[in-house]
Amino acid sequence: MSNNLDQAHYLKEELYTLIQNDPLIFDFLQQSTLDGLWYWDLNEPEHEWMNPQFWLLLGYDPEEMPHLAAAWQDIIFADDLRLASHNFQQHLNDPNHPYDQIVRYRHKDGSTVWVRCRGIAIHDQHGKPFRMLGAHNDYTLLMEKQQDALKTKLDISQTQNDVIHLKNENRELSIKQEGIMHQLKTGELINSLELIHPPGAFLNLIQQHSKLSVKLNTPLTFVILSIKNMPHIESSLGSEIGIEILNIIARMLHSFFDTAIIRRFVNSELILADIGVEAIETASILQALSHEITAYRWLSITPQISLRVNHYNLTAQLKTQSSVDDLIMQTHQDGQHIL
Repeated sequence: MSNNLDQAHYLKEELYTLIQNDPLIFDFLQQSTLDGLWYWDLNEPEHEWMNPQFWLLLGYDPEEMPHLAAAWQDIIFADDLRLASHNFQQHLNDPNHPYDQIVRYRHKDGSTVWVRCRGIAIHDQHGKPFRMLGAHNDYTLLMEKQQDALKTKLDISQTQNDVIHLKNENRELSIKQEGIMHQLKTGELINSLELIHPPGAFLNLIQQHSKLSVKLNTPLTFVILSIKNMPHIESSLGSEIGIEILNIIARMLHSFFDTAIIRRFVNSELILADIGVEAIETASILQALSHEITAYRWLSITPQISLRVNHYNLTAQLKTQSSVDDLIMQTHQDGQHIL
């Protein structure tokens, strides 16, 4: 048997010829291996062909559904439409940026259908993208099982969070006390956060994580969580309440990422690093985390968060603070925008 990967196998060539010449072969493949197939005209973006399996998955009669982009955009969750649109533009700008995400659709009966949506831009002779070919896979059962597992973790951590919530209420009443203000000025309160590592410790731990990442040939994942309304929180409730909010969110992050290391980066951001987390799994976990943060019983102001994530295939251990900072800045600039 030949090991030359560049030499096409005769059965592969035969199959490609069958697909080109016999529509029944193509129909068999799309109906048996996918839960949806779509082909999009980027020059006239209102026109998009979707095969019957996609509409059947969502409970609709394919004969009644138009081949228009607006048809599916009306039933996808708004947050997920923004995510898909962002990745779409990124993919058009850079073909190496994958158009690949898990999104939620509203089934005709009102239930939620989780769908992995992937696609690839097709370019004309001038290099301009003019079509988009995509595929759908039903991830509903997988996501429901994953959410059940996450809920179990959250139920365990909720008891801890309730205790912290009571502490926050008491802290708000004593926000101007001299002892607390002294701690804020000296930085003692910031350094006492149980789950947030100071820069030196973060560097030592990330060196170990990066070494293990190279050894196991598994990506090192960076997540940047920003609280967009932190200035409003601190001006209204005080700086120490903002710190406590970061501490609560750090606990939530640890309930999802057991082996993660976390560092506070400027006043309103947390940097998380972890290994062995798949890209699709990370995106779904962060979506679940955002829902948990929104649902948490905050004092009077709900944090508004932004999440960016990137996965790095390292070839050497990170040894310096500047190399770590470079990855943090790259995640800021090029990371997948989850929220």
